[in-house]
Amino acid sequence: MFKSRTVFILGAGASIPYGFPSGYQLVTDIIDNISLSSKTAVLAKVATELIGSVSQFEYEKIQRLRESLLKAVVESIDDFLQARPEFLNVGKAVIAQALIPYENEARLFARDNKENWYSMIFEVLRKDIDNLKKEQISFITFNYDRSLEHYLFTQLKEYMNLSFDNCKMVMNKIPIIHVYGHIGNLGWQNNQIYRKYEPTDDVQNILYGMMHLSVIHESNPADGKLIEAQRLIQQSEKVRFLGYGFHDTNNERLQVAINAKGKDIRATSYGLSKLQRQNIIKYFGNPSYNIPLDKGEKRDIVRFFKEWIPLE
Repeated sequence: MFKSRTVFILGAGASIPYGFPSGYQLVTDIIDNISLSSKTAVLAKVATELIGSVSQFEYEKIQRLRESLLKAVVESIDDFLQARPEFLNVGKAVIAQALIPYENEARLFARDNKENWYSMIFEVLRKDIDNLKKEQISFITFNYDRSLEHYLFTQLKEYMNLSFDNCKMVMNKIPIIHVYGHIGNLGWQNNQIYRKYEPTDDVQNILYGMMHLSVIHESNPADGKLIEAQRLIQQSEKVRFLGYGFHDTNNERLQVAINAKGKDIRATSYGLSKLQRQNIIKYFGNPSYNIPLDKGEKRDIVRFFKEWIPLE
């Protein structure tokens, strides 16, 4: 069991071991999709179905989005939509269309996945599941995918043979806050309106997925998810940043330098340059209070836990 109240803050790198793309790759996928007539035809049908508070978008806007993305040097679709808000609604549609095909259970539960850190979380949980306290561990994720919650729920059901209601009861003790939304509720989260964990990117699945998405500039600092995320950090004893890029806007929204002060903080730094690591430490202020970064630049999350900071 986790001995201390721990919050895990997840960036794109945390989902990559399960087949999901980096921010940069997602942009490439979107460009590839809207270069195909079959994909744009689906998006056109999505546009005709949009009603209520979500504005429709025209077929021409899909093509303009493609032309702009091809020439814009952007690291993530979120950054692009922040700069070009006129593409917001079609942007949500193409994000959902690009991410849904990555929901592959074969990849999620692959036995030969040596980077499967979800299994390490579950292994600690299952050893004393009956004594799991509410919010003993929690997750704040900037990812849209639902792989973590689907993995944990499925292990509770298939490994531990818990009933649906008991699986749900355990999961409700583990907050998983998607700061910028997700691509739809799972069945155990809402048994009336939900989307299965599957790679079917048809019109209805895209419509449902995009309805739950937001992007950086849409999120209000007073948003309930952000307030909840800040509270979880404040009340934690340990903070673990995994696959997190320390985006300035995300840092400020969570107010991590303030809310995590005085706590046991550790972070993976896979792919970060020496200068980036120095700037992260500088962001946290006083040299006596900084964020210890994993110096093993090639160390994935599994090795991070095995070789540096054990899960406990």
